[in-house]
Amino acid sequence: YNCSKLALTSLPSGLTSIGIYAFYSCTGLTSIIFKGTPTTIANNAFYSCTNLLTIYVPWSEGEVSGSPWGATKATIHYSIKHNVTTTADNYVSFFGSPKPRYFCIEKPNGEVLRYQGTLPVSIDGVGYTDYWIQDSYFDEDSGEIYEGMFTPSFRFTNVGTFYFWGETEDGTITSYEIYDVK
Repeated sequence: YNCSKLALTSLPSGLTSIGIYAFYSCTGLTSIIFKGTPTTIANNAFYSCTNLLTIYVPWSEGEVSGSPWGATKATIHYSIKHNVTTTADNYVSFFGSPKPRYFCIEKPNGEVLRYQGTLPVSIDGVGYTDYWIQDSYFDEDSGEIYEGMFTPSFRFTNVGTFYFWGETEDGTITSYEIYDVK
């Protein structure tokens, strides 16, 4: 409530509900990532969050009613969990406009890793074989041109839920993917 310095928040998977005016007038809030699916979100939970532009949710459109829950400028991005195994190659695309500056991973233990430029040779729990960067990308489905795209190829070495996202210099989230590894 009235948090002008809160810029990005990640809401935990165990969250069951968000009450009315819970984030009222959090004017610094630009992005929200839901890690789970709450059963209820009050219609005005994000009322007067004038800079909230992106909300990433791991459920299908219409599964939780009332969106955008008072955040009139926000775009809701639906990202269903990918159920994968440790033996499969998985491609994660990070794109956006403006081009993402950081590639971020949250591991099952809650540790957040943020990379800029080249990825390290090894990330505990995640292996990868290749990645490529594209200066621009035309999305035929939406008809939009994105300024940049970064696509690493991963093979998970640990089980658990991994969260991936692209982030700009100012903290804006440009893409969001969830992998539930069995």
